[in-house]
Amino acid sequence: MGANEIIAIVVTVLTVVGSVLAVLVSVLGGLFSAAMPVVLVVVLMRHAQKKKEAEARLLETGTPAQATVLSLKESGLRVNDRPELYIKLEVRPPEGLAYEVTVSRITSIIEVPRLQPGATVAVVIASGNPQSVLIDMETAVQPTRQCRYCHRAMSAEATDCPSCGAAAQTPP
Repeated sequence: MGANEIIAIVVTVLTVVGSVLAVLVSVLGGLFSAAMPVVLVVVLMRHAQKKKEAEARLLETGTPAQATVLSLKESGLRVNDRPELYIKLEVRPPEGLAYEVTVSRITSIIEVPRLQPGATVAVVIASGNPQSVLIDMETAVQPTRQCRYCHRAMSAEATDCPSCGAAAQTPP
């Protein structure tokens, strides 16, 4: 067997090996590109499920309160044609002073009128983290008044603040 025949055999083997590798890369690449959307959907669904579970825990264990919407702004993100909103709130906890917090919420366009500046919404405050606030659109808002001195929320029927004893005043 001469050198030319050996070279021809090596070239043929390399061509076959190259073709097999090209097919293998093509198949694996196809599988990878087909699997990526499935993996992405699974990851996003798990994230959404964990977020729902965390919200359910917060609804069960958090402190109910009321808040006034101070401002509303779209983030630009839409999920299933539902806008994400940045909602600045003045939260009035049952005990303590009112404070401001901004929450983000992906919301139905049907809920947007209930979130306009000046609206009162029910919220739940996370225990130990007053900046973690969840808007509770399912709970009806009970009318409250606010003490003109200590600014704590009190029931609409109360005539004197249970914290400092001063006469109540409806918030502006």
